[in-house]
Amino acid sequence: PIDYTPGPASAEIVAVQAAATASPTSTIVLGEEVSAEVEEEIIRLSNAQNEANGTGDSDNLMRDRLLADDAVWVSSAGHVMTKDDYLAAVRANFAANQNQRISPHDDYTVRRFGDTIIQLGRSNSINEDGSAGPRRRYMNVFTNRGGQWWYIAHGATTIVP
Repeated sequence: PIDYTPGPASAEIVAVQAAATASPTSTIVLGEEVSAEVEEEIIRLSNAQNEANGTGDSDNLMRDRLLADDAVWVSSAGHVMTKDDYLAAVRANFAANQNQRISPHDDYTVRRFGDTIIQLGRSNSINEDGSAGPRRRYMNVFTNRGGQWWYIAHGATTIVP
């Protein structure tokens, strides 16, 4: 299992999240509710992926302990990537911009469909000057394999004001 505990949010992250408004599209009405424990685990895994993406930690966290080998990643720009493609993109993006900011996520909904979980959330980008950047709605898909939750798919789209 991944041992990940997020650090406290900075003042600028808190300000961006406070300015964001909830969207009625964040509610999934299908599937089953999950226990608080499972919801916490899924959100923790999602946050661990976000942290690894922002810190360039694709070789450790995401390769062996989070992303399934058959994972598919669809970016908000519409790029479809395999696990290896995505990890290479994370490394390249981090090498090009080691001072990038991690986008805080919020507005979570987690629903279960058998051994599959769909998690919706919102990503709130922060520009280099600390102002609010583009926001995205994303969907993560996890499956339980051998008693462990694995990230198997991601799709994102930009929220247009």
